[in-house]
Amino acid sequence: LQKMTSFTLLVLFGCLHACTYADKIRYTNEWIVEVKGGPEVADEIAQKHGFNNLGKIGNLQDHFRFLLQGEVSGLHMSSKSEAISQEEQVINAKQQVVKRRVKKGYTAPVDSQWYKQWSLKNTGQTNGPSGLDLNVEKAWLQDITGDGIVVGVVDDGLEWTHPDIRGNYDS
Repeated sequence: LQKMTSFTLLVLFGCLHACTYADKIRYTNEWIVEVKGGPEVADEIAQKHGFNNLGKIGNLQDHFRFLLQGEVSGLHMSSKSEAISQEEQVINAKQQVVKRRVKKGYTAPVDSQWYKQWSLKNTGQTNGPSGLDLNVEKAWLQDITGDGIVVGVVDDGLEWTHPDIRGNYDS
């Protein structure tokens, strides 16, 4: 009975902990630090404060990724940010935040001819094998829509005056 009570308390504590931190900002053990003086200076500052300098960030001038050595708590470590920021060569230091990505809902296109589009979603509607299609719905679920993409078609038989094409046709 005593073991069961301890286990129950452990589970309740775990639930309480999860509920308490579910909606809060979660931090990583990585900082973006703007350092004047180049990679050598960034290395010195990183080492002095218990970080590994992971190097320059792309083409951003004087911006470096610092990784805190040791365990990640998920909490904001303002004392580390403040300590790094006290260095004369440091312009800015920011601990990175875990970003949560939420998928947008997918709905099939509102198109009276959608069921005929076997190349986009083949359910066997033309008596052929179902599933042999472009899998566009899987791409759409990942928010890959083709927005801003221009497709070139070289075809002398294109009916560019068709209502579905005319508004997007560029000769």
